[in-house]
Amino acid sequence: MISARSRLLRHLVPSRGWFWNKWKLNSKLKADTLIDVQTLNDLINAKYKNLRLLDTAYYMPADERKGPSEYKKETIPGSVFFDIDEVADHSFGLPHMMPTTEEFTRHMKALQLHKNDLIVCFDHIGIFSSPRAWYTLETFGCPNVKVLNGGLEAWKKANMPVAPGDLKQFPENSGSFDFVRKDSNILSMSQVNALIPKLRSKDVSHYVLDARGAERFSGKVAEPRKGLRSGCIEGSINVPFYDLLTEDSVRMKTVPELKQLFKDKGIDYSKPITASCGSGLTACIILLALRRVGATNLSLYDGSWTCLLYTSPSPRDLSTSRMPSSACKKKKKKK
Repeated sequence: MISARSRLLRHLVPSRGWFWNKWKLNSKLKADTLIDVQTLNDLINAKYKNLRLLDTAYYMPADERKGPSEYKKETIPGSVFFDIDEVADHSFGLPHMMPTTEEFTRHMKALQLHKNDLIVCFDHIGIFSSPRAWYTLETFGCPNVKVLNGGLEAWKKANMPVAPGDLKQFPENSGSFDFVRKDSNILSMSQVNALIPKLRSKDVSHYVLDARGAERFSGKVAEPRKGLRSGCIEGSINVPFYDLLTEDSVRMKTVPELKQLFKDKGIDYSKPITASCGSGLTACIILLALRRVGATNLSLYDGSWTCLLYTSPSPRDLSTSRMPSSACKKKKKKK
């Protein structure tokens, strides 16, 4: 006959194990903005409350692959597709400009992504487009956003399951869609222009870091976008995004490695830092790396170098360009 004490222990031990496992998962989530494949798999198996997976597959315009079609071919089961070019402000005529609060909220309702969900972003290359989705979500006040280190590539290498994606929209249900855009997360062209005198004089009270490759940064090669001149923002520092990644460009480097890299570049990440690139995508890889080493005063130059399609042809100095009042000139609406 089973004693009352034995019955009590049988009841308590599984409970204690459940709490222990949940505590370990929560500790891992708090430790880093990145999440590894095993931790994500543990969250899925634990049916972690409000866990949402966000496939952010994106490829450069010259690439024959397209995000939506790659998502439909294969993704992590249960994920929804976050289209970086669609969740954007299209009034500028530039790709993936930060959306308005109204536009962002509309897309979040369609995907049934709530403000306080635990959202894990991943892409199909490794670490490429997912940091842009992470930064967009953070800009609109989502407090629990992670990036899968290695993305779908690492997930598949670990022999984790994949399935075809479904681009359906979801019926609206209850949840918090109370999004407000944090405008200090974004710098416009006129704001970057105002930094030029400081950058020129090597004043280190504010840094501008450029994620493009060294040859594009130095103006030795042409920009991939037609009509866009070569060069860089005067006084900015080149931090090619691939230098923040492992040799296979799939995962991000460790925190100690990132700290050493920024130290070698002479960057004091306790100061305000703005990241730039070609169009505002890979700059977010810099922002993710900086967040991981403890930087908090961060901003994105929205539109980045592509904004200069609208300015005069000085190759290296934004201070001589004709500045529109907002990030870039908006397209005139047809009457």
